[in-house]
Amino acid sequence: MLQWAGKVLAPHIAQSPADGARSTLQAVTTTLPSGTYIAPRGLLHQWGKPKPTKLLAKARDADSARRLWDLSAELTGCRWQDG
Repeated sequence: MLQWAGKVLAPHIAQSPADGARSTLQAVTTTLPSGTYIAPRGLLHQWGKPKPTKLLAKARDADSARRLWDLSAELTGCRWQDG
């Protein structure tokens, strides 16, 4: 039943892997100003062709960024900036 529901619902709530990768590919292959965020155009920026989009305030929060970096370094053991 769950597999059937996924097949029926997926085309309406998800996008293909190729479409899902489109924003990332555009971001790395297009000359854009530093700090530009690319996201799908559709509802909640989840579906559709990519476009430059304004970052949410929480994505620009320096304290959150530092905590994320520190936690990532701790969990992965990667301390390459400590040199």
